[in-house]
Amino acid sequence: IGAGSSGLPAAIFAAERGANVLHIEADNRIGGTLHWSSGQMAAAGTSIQTKLGIMDSPQAHYDDVQRITDNTMDPVLGKLAIDNAADTIEWLLELGFELAPGSPEAGVVHEPYTVRRYYWGNNEGISVLDAMRPSYEKMIAEKSITLLMSTKMTSLILEDDKAVGINAEQD
Repeated sequence: IGAGSSGLPAAIFAAERGANVLHIEADNRIGGTLHWSSGQMAAAGTSIQTKLGIMDSPQAHYDDVQRITDNTMDPVLGKLAIDNAADTIEWLLELGFELAPGSPEAGVVHEPYTVRRYYWGNNEGISVLDAMRPSYEKMIAEKSITLLMSTKMTSLILEDDKAVGINAEQD
């Protein structure tokens, strides 16, 4: 449900692993918030940092985020996201994601990180979408993903308190 920054990778990974994916999107285009976001991502321990001689680790990234947020980040969710962030960047790079000049950088929107670990593409969030789009569209052509646009989930179908399906409406 949803063909944005989370739904697209979920559909791609599921299809790559043999699932027959039915993907619904409420909008008339894929990409979700990638159409208006900066596409800024942070990750520690990437191949890009290694090439630039930047010593970094997920633990240092986690410590930095806790410092910047005055220890208000949820430690379990934060660790999960941070520990997998470098893999996400590497996956996008494999798909053809092109970094903007100067990436990574320490940041300017909030108190900066202690090392350069912010990444984004030349075309902000659209750069992330552009990296995923060819794989996604190939899977649609191969019929491992079926995409229904202008389709909204209206409710979950539950059996014994477990989700077993959804109800949806097309515009």
